[in-house]
Amino acid sequence: MSYDLPTIDLTPEQKIWLKAVTEGFLNGSKLSTAELKIDLRREISPGFDPKSIDGRLLDPDRITPTLLGLWHVDPNNRLIGLTDQVIRFIRDEVLPTKVKSIKAAQAAERLNCSEQDIRLVFMLMQSVGSFWNSASGMPSDGVGYLEVGFKDDYVIDAYLSYQGLVEAIADKERKNLERDAQIKSQQAAMSSSLAYEKIYESLNSRPKYVNETRLQQLRELQPRDFDLTRLVRLIEELNVASAEGCYMSVAMLVRAIVDHIPPIFGKRSFNDVASDSQKPRSFREAMEHLQHGLRKVADHHLHVQIRSKEVLPNENQVDFRSALDLLLAEIVRLLK
Repeated sequence: MSYDLPTIDLTPEQKIWLKAVTEGFLNGSKLSTAELKIDLRREISPGFDPKSIDGRLLDPDRITPTLLGLWHVDPNNRLIGLTDQVIRFIRDEVLPTKVKSIKAAQAAERLNCSEQDIRLVFMLMQSVGSFWNSASGMPSDGVGYLEVGFKDDYVIDAYLSYQGLVEAIADKERKNLERDAQIKSQQAAMSSSLAYEKIYESLNSRPKYVNETRLQQLRELQPRDFDLTRLVRLIEELNVASAEGCYMSVAMLVRAIVDHIPPIFGKRSFNDVASDSQKPRSFREAMEHLQHGLRKVADHHLHVQIRSKEVLPNENQVDFRSALDLLLAEIVRLLK
């Protein structure tokens, strides 16, 4: 079956990159951008930037094609039609059973196809719409998911409103355009926020809880799938609270930040982020410090009831700056 999807203009080098990425994806292998540049050194220029390729064709990592990207390379690829089948299968047969997840092996058996194809389809589905809110089982040296979950209302809504790939991709593009316009409007409003500018001017000589350069990196991001307005404001308020010595507020705000960001990592909770086996050990250990150390401190200040004697926290008690910066740096890397 052929699909009439949006055609996006590409330069010769962009076509070479997209084709190489797609071939690796279909073969179940995944190279870094550096490794891929080495493999393609005779076909693309040294200064080629994969980020120049339209974001509708590649995932943010620039080494995984979206369904639209796959279609540009191979319009008749079997995985395109199979993606439609899997979405309809989950909508019509899985959701009515009230289960919250589906394994690739289960879908493969029902649809009479290979488990590897389903694992790749699970990845492609998210570029069509919000068809899962959690995924697990990606091998460190390959691609694909063993299982996806669909618990949240927005995911269920995506299935219930699904009419086909063409309509879903068009709807996602419309939402992205609306989100882009909203982000620009919010950024304009934020830049004119004199109240925060005056506060920051008065605190310029004091150390920030979150480094100003890191905060600026977050302000400049314009991801398609996430609105960072609330995250940026939480960090701004955190810096103000820290500079003013409001250490109970600092603990609560850092906790609010870590509870706010799991969807950026494709996770439902920060515990899932902290225990992600695909992340480096050093990153996991820092996140465990936030998950367990920070949460206990924040819970204490949030929930302790009045007592006959109290001791207020100091700066050392709520100092989770290095682990938080590592987390924010990873967000910047993922959304660049």
